[in-house]
Parts: sequence; C-alpha cells; structure tokens
Amino acid sequence: MALHGYGQMAPYFIRKFEVLGEAGHVVCAPEGPHRFYLQGFSGRVGASWMTKEDRLTDIADNHRYLNSVWQEFVLNKKPQVKVALGFSQGAATLVRWACQSHSPPDHLIIWSGSFPEDINWFSDVQKLNTMRLKIVVGTEDEFISESALEEQSELLQSRGLQFELIRFEGGHDIPRGELLAISRLL
Repeated sequence: MALHGYGQMAPYFIRKFEVLGEAGHVVCAPEGPHRFYLQGFSGRVGASWMTKEDRLTDIADNHRYLNSVWQEFVLNKKPQVKVALGFSQGAATLVRWACQSHSPPDHLIIWSGSFPEDINWFSDVQKLNTMRLKIVVGTEDEFISESALEEQSELLQSRGLQFELIRFEGGHDIPRGELLAISRLL
C-alpha cells in the first residue's frame, strides 16, 4: 500500500510503482479524501490526507479508510510480505495509521516525509519497532534539509526507534531505480 503526498492524485501517483508490478509485486494506492484545485478555482485537482481544520476527525477517518483498504487489498490477498510506503504528506498519515493498526505491515517505508509529532513515544515506538522501518530521502530534497533530517534521526534514535536511513541522489521524488533497489531489500 502506497500513500501519496500533498496535492497528488492516486491514479497518477501509482504510476511510480509500475516498475514493482513488472517485478511481480502488487501495489494499491488509496487517495486522500480531501480534493481541491491546485491553482485557483479550476484546472488540475490534487488531494491531501488532512488539514489543520477538524484534524482529529480527519485522522480518525483516515484510520477507518486505510484499515478497510489494508484489509481488502492487502490482508485478503494473503501476501508473503506486507509493505506500506508513505511519500511526503502520506508519510505522517502512514505512521499514525501503522501505530493503531491491528495488522500492521512487515515493512514500513517513510519516503521523503517525516514522522508526526503527535505519536505516543512509548507505546507507538514499541509497535513501530515490530516493523522493519526504512526512511528514504534524496540528497537534493527541497523539502527536507540536511539539518532537519539529522534532527529527526537524532530524535527517533533517542526515543529508541529502530530504523535504516537510505539516501539516494535526487530530490523530492520516487525514482524507479531506487524504488526497485529498495524492494529487493524487503
């Protein structure tokens, strides 16, 4: 299961994962429930997982939605390995969801995103440590500075979270080659 970033739409985002389909993997990409025009009042539409308005309700709605997608498109298929990836804004949504899931993924991949500040650093870290966590960030990511990445890594380590940091040459994107290389590590 792969969660898109802010302003993206699932039908376009899932194209980034075609290389995994060619390698025999099956990927589902649910779409954030909040749609909006990317510029003005017409034209291209994007989606997001939540805003600050009625935030807790949005988080609860996301959990229900992602639980049903996870059950239908992952658990019912009985895969050997269950993987969930969150890109950009989808990363925080994914971490929150994984912390409350009764059937969490085997692998959790945070790609060009960050951890939400509102997780429970005791019980949630224990749950997250039952998953194999990878944090993937491009060396030229325009939204994640080196200092922000270092600060997040230090915080996660200080809280006892076990993770592997993977860097690739590139920006705020999911390059085909990097995605395929990481899939081989699972």
